[in-house]
Amino acid sequence: VYPELEKLETVISLMKGAEIVAGVAGSNMHNILFARDNIIEYNLLRTNRVNLEQLIIDKMKNIQSYFIEDFYEPIP
Repeated sequence: VYPELEKLETVISLMKGAEIVAGVAGSNMHNILFARDNIIEYNLLRTNRVNLEQLIIDKMKNIQSYFIEDFYEPIP
């Protein structure tokens, strides 16, 4: 699903019904605000930086979140 291409009502409905949400870390994952509390979330990290705002949202919603590194740095 590409939430940016969906109507807001559809995105909200999908999030409310989700038990597990997975996606590329970034502002798009902030749609988790529409989900129920206490769900599971998987974030694919494209950079070596965790989105601080996402951590705040996850804490607020009591979400069990996992961050999976999906990036490559050729020069450390």
